[in-house]
Amino acid sequence: MKMDKVNRKKATILYTAVVRGKVALPCDISPPSADDSVVLILWYKGEDPAPIYTLDARRGTVEQARQSASTHLENRAYFNMINRPAFLQLDPVQEEDAGEYRCRVDFRKARTVNTVITLKVIVPPGEPAILDEEGAQVKGLIGPYNEGDSLLLICEAIGGKIYILYFLS
Repeated sequence: MKMDKVNRKKATILYTAVVRGKVALPCDISPPSADDSVVLILWYKGEDPAPIYTLDARRGTVEQARQSASTHLENRAYFNMINRPAFLQLDPVQEEDAGEYRCRVDFRKARTVNTVITLKVIVPPGEPAILDEEGAQVKGLIGPYNEGDSLLLICEAIGGKIYILYFLS
């Protein structure tokens, strides 16, 4: 039987962040051997062929590398190479940052290594408002009410985004 299409699953790491918070997306930049070194680190988002973040050490060491971020990430992205694993920090996180990221690490001798990360972004709702039965907003102490009286209060919050993950096997 001939297969026309091969389904390939790629392993991804799942990270979650909250809007206006920060997140550190990991990328292992450790060379596989002591006599090797990193020459290029590229971060991609989604299917976009252009990198969103670049660290170019082709003309020196990784510590002297030239770093640049796309205009979307400008002033919000920082690549930390001191920690292990290294990570791309986004601060502050925006709703549009949700999606799949790929960190590509090119070494002088060894093969290229890719790390795929899925970032989910939580958007919390706005401040809740307490409404009475007529729909008027109430604040602070309400009442007076007599014992046995009925009371209807409505809690309303605008905005927010909830996501649900389904794991299919």
